[in-house]
This record gives sequence, structure tokens and C-alpha cells, in this order.
Amino acid sequence: MAALDRTLAALGLLASKSAKLSPAEKRELRALAGKAGKSGRQGLGHADRARTIWLIRKAAPERMPNVDVPPRLRKLLRMGRAEHEERRSLRSAPATDPLDRLEKLGSLRGKLLTQEQFEAQRARILAAPAIGSYIGEDGSDPLDRLSKVSQLREQEVLTAEQAADLTEQILGGA
Repeated sequence: MAALDRTLAALGLLASKSAKLSPAEKRELRALAGKAGKSGRQGLGHADRARTIWLIRKAAPERMPNVDVPPRLRKLLRMGRAEHEERRSLRSAPATDPLDRLEKLGSLRGKLLTQEQFEAQRARILAAPAIGSYIGEDGSDPLDRLSKVSQLREQEVLTAEQAADLTEQILGGA
């Protein structure tokens, strides 16, 4: 556990510089990283570790930088070229904007989907990690996405709390 905590401390300090985190999250991550460097009861608990990992993951880039792994290291890690390319992508970006999917889902509520099915699908779409930082092929403007959130709120596809959370995610990812 001590090795994990040291690793979390180092990664936490690096991730605290990410533009994807709010100032409050950056402060929290720096504090958790400092706590991870301590041992015993002064160190991280299970909840602290989970929160640190979540903040580090939130700050992570969508794609790994284009780094060429030397053939010898690739052989030691038993990585083929395809595995190397597959590992380069941390998260797959959705093909369509999740906000467009929410709009389509709203039109199906009460017609094809029951309220329970609608709420389950809405929660699934809102839980997608890339919903706040989605960038379409046309390089869509975050302000256009905020307008879409407002429309979804007016159509009662999103609750006020969900719209506020989504707005924060979009502004944080911009």
C-alpha cells in the first residue's frame, strides 16, 4: 500500500496542474497528494485513495501522446504493434454528441420508452466521462453546447441539478 500511496502522491501532484480540474479540485488533489506521502494513520484511507484516483482520472488526457515504444521494451512487455496502438487511447470518444443523444431520448419519452426506461438511459448518458469535454469533428464551440443544455432543461429532459452539473463539466472541459 505504501508504494501505491507514493505513486498516487506523484501522479496527484502532476494531475493537479491540469486545466480540466476546477481550482477547488486542484487544491483538494494537492492536499490528498501531500497526505499520500505520509505513512500510517496520517496517510490515505480507502475513501481518500478512491477520491485521489477519481481526480487523477478526471485530469487525464483523452488520448495518450504519440509516444513510440522502443521495440525492445515492446518485446519485454509482450506488446504487439496493435496492442500498442490500442493502449494509446485511454478513453474512446463517442461518435455523436451525448447532448444530441439526450435530445433524441427526450423525444422518445412517453412514446416508446417508459419513464423508468427514460431515466435509466438518461443516467447512462450523463455518466459518460466525455460528456463535458466532447469535441465534434467541426470543433464545436462549448457555448453552443451550453445553449443545447439550456434547451434540454426547458424541454424537461434534464433536471435543474443535472443541467447545472453538465454546465460545470462543459465549462471545466473547455
